[in-house]
Amino acid sequence: MNTRTMKKISSLILLCSLAVSIAAQSGEFRLWASTGMKVRVHKKLSLNASYFLAHSFTQQSLKYDQIKAYASYAPNKRYYITAAYVRGMTHSNNPTVSHRALAEVSYRFKGSPFRQYLTTEKFFPHLKKYGWRLSYALRWKKTLLRKPFAIAPYTAIRAYYFQGGQIIEQYDESDKVIGEFAPNGFHRVRWTTGIHCRPSRYVHFKLYGLLQKEFNLSKQHQLNTTRPQSSKTRNKFSNYWVLGLSAQVRLKTY
Repeated sequence: MNTRTMKKISSLILLCSLAVSIAAQSGEFRLWASTGMKVRVHKKLSLNASYFLAHSFTQQSLKYDQIKAYASYAPNKRYYITAAYVRGMTHSNNPTVSHRALAEVSYRFKGSPFRQYLTTEKFFPHLKKYGWRLSYALRWKKTLLRKPFAIAPYTAIRAYYFQGGQIIEQYDESDKVIGEFAPNGFHRVRWTTGIHCRPSRYVHFKLYGLLQKEFNLSKQHQLNTTRPQSSKTRNKFSNYWVLGLSAQVRLKTY
């Protein structure tokens, strides 16, 4: 390993440490873990399955788990098209199960480490915050060390647009009702940074940190609203930071 590569890795570790220090001041701390398998049945087509688990370290409780099955098609090296089914369960005093249909298109800029993603998701049944969700992400990924572990740092930011949530009363700054509307609009952003490595030809790992923030941009379509009479807040902001680990086995059949 040469000196230049060592400096890059050291800078990355410093950046990740700074990111974690900033995130530590922001809301709930969660641990995420996932495992999965990717089978390439053709040079342009792969079938995938994964299991995901979210645990709240702050509250010492299981928050969510999901099973995902999806197929990805790559017409060329710059485009990916993905279709997926997701079954999720939210763990609380009244556990709820949701189903989701997902479609995603991604594009890598020519000669660039940047890739962008456009994702649409439909939920069955509708959730309180949304029934349909659209998101856009921009990711940067660069391989620093090809041997022996193919180490590649990455960072990504994703913005979410909510649509079709539960209709609730909306209030103005003087706590007067201005109408009943669903909390449609941009309400969430996620920033992720981490390291991808490949210790063998078939096994891939990701270690990452994630910060999620929710917000309101419109008075008529607020996500979290507080009833003046009871001071009860609906659809509270879900702000947290995550330390996550994922593992994936990749195989080929051709």
